[in-house]
Amino acid sequence: MVKRVPRLRSVLGAFTAALLLAGLCGCAGSRAASKSQSPAKASSAKPAVSAAEQKKAYDRGMKFYTQEQYKEARKAWQEAVRMGPNTPIGKQAQDYLRDVEQTIKTLEGIQGK
Repeated sequence: MVKRVPRLRSVLGAFTAALLLAGLCGCAGSRAASKSQSPAKASSAKPAVSAAEQKKAYDRGMKFYTQEQYKEARKAWQEAVRMGPNTPIGKQAQDYLRDVEQTIKTLEGIQGK
């Protein structure tokens, strides 16, 4: 019985640590969502699809961007964000979206559109 108590304590300690970590991760994710979106937008976001599909959309945006096809890049990154705005890929896509929006606006100003 004496050996079981320390073992039980270590199992309970690990379980408590896992719960605490899961709780902290959940709180951080909700804070990030509230910073980047209004609550209505956060709740209406589509559920995340597979990471592979999101990565394909992101990579498609990168390909278009390097080919200076900025409007196509914007569409691809918007798709990646819709698939999961709070994933690392979704956040990167949001960063590139801000940049490409500015690029498109600048080019349209130069071209007089």
